[in-house]
Amino acid sequence: MTTSTTIIERQIGCSSRICPLFEGLANALFFPLAYLVYETLAATSGALPSSELSLIISSGLIQAFYLARNAANSVLHHFIGHLIGPLFYSLSGILLIGDHFWDNPNHFGYWIFAGCFGLAQVIQKEARLHHIKYLGIIFASMIRNTTIIFMFYLLTTQDQPIHITNLHRFFSDPSHQFITIAILFLSIITGMANAASERHLDRLSQITAQFKMFAEWLLGRELLERSMAQPEQLTLQRRDRTIMFIDIRGFTKWSEQHSPEEVVKLLRIYYQIIEKVFTDYQAIKFKLSADEAMAIFPEPTSALQAALIIRSQMQKLLDPHQLGIGIGIHHGAVVEGLLGSNGVKLYDVIGDTVNTAKRLESAAQKGEIIISTRAYQALNEDDERMISHIITVKGKRQPLQVYSLPACDEAPTSINSAAEMASI
Repeated sequence: MTTSTTIIERQIGCSSRICPLFEGLANALFFPLAYLVYETLAATSGALPSSELSLIISSGLIQAFYLARNAANSVLHHFIGHLIGPLFYSLSGILLIGDHFWDNPNHFGYWIFAGCFGLAQVIQKEARLHHIKYLGIIFASMIRNTTIIFMFYLLTTQDQPIHITNLHRFFSDPSHQFITIAILFLSIITGMANAASERHLDRLSQITAQFKMFAEWLLGRELLERSMAQPEQLTLQRRDRTIMFIDIRGFTKWSEQHSPEEVVKLLRIYYQIIEKVFTDYQAIKFKLSADEAMAIFPEPTSALQAALIIRSQMQKLLDPHQLGIGIGIHHGAVVEGLLGSNGVKLYDVIGDTVNTAKRLESAAQKGEIIISTRAYQALNEDDERMISHIITVKGKRQPLQVYSLPACDEAPTSINSAAEMASI
């Protein structure tokens, strides 16, 4: 499931590692780069030394990689991550410069803007209401662009302390007013555009999750994963496959004597057990229809192992109802792939191998597993418990030699019991 999700997400966006890294770089390096531009334009005698230049860039990179590495962690980790850059820069700067490090207002600004931006990111990630999340995106855009206003103020008031008088003098200039208002206006517009993009991405993620769920229902997780990586897997091809059929003996009569709710409850547990075992043993595809199940395996060994587990678990589930299952397994050539009309197609397998597996299942007694001679010969090892005999089945002119495992009391414990499954 995880793999197929990653493959699908890779088709519509970037991978789970690249996206947080890009986001971290965009967030963590904005202030350091703006600071470098400011120092370059200021061109004062106290311009940024090369050691400090390397230090602030390194601080931003450390913060970016921390955010990318902890993208899936708690909100606290994410907020603290936005303070990693200024913390590393401040500690290293104090060691290099001493107490005069705090004489530069940009060093305070780094902390303030990092904290505000971290808060905006927390709002985006934790907001339960979508409109709050989108307001957080707009707020983050405003914080990012306010950095430019802050640098512009420092650039035009060099060697002057940050004071209310100087702030009033700065904003009394019409050109400064225009630039400030224009930047704030553009930051809101940019934030709204980013929020709209995020909204569309959220909706796309929801639709993708729905399509993925539908695709898993139709194809199965294993086949969906393969087809996303190699689409040619869905084209009609001739292959050797192992086909398994399972059916509940006496189910029709039992269902007539019980309410629909009881029937549905039994089938729900029946399906859960089958789905888990088929998934654990890498069934390529399986189908469920009332009390019948069909599965496609790449080879007989995994099919037989799955059958033994299923028989054991079904015994616990069905014995109290005087029911049991019959299982048939056959190995041979099939044509598999997407079948159907131009408008509707389904993944299926066609061939005598499928028909024979169904006939073997029909001949199986309650609790019995019957496998064909060809499936038996393809097993990795012999099973001494198997009994060889001849059966006659409908649709076959000649009797078939088969191998069967009669019902037994042995109960493998590879998966949860039916009682545990019933609590799901």
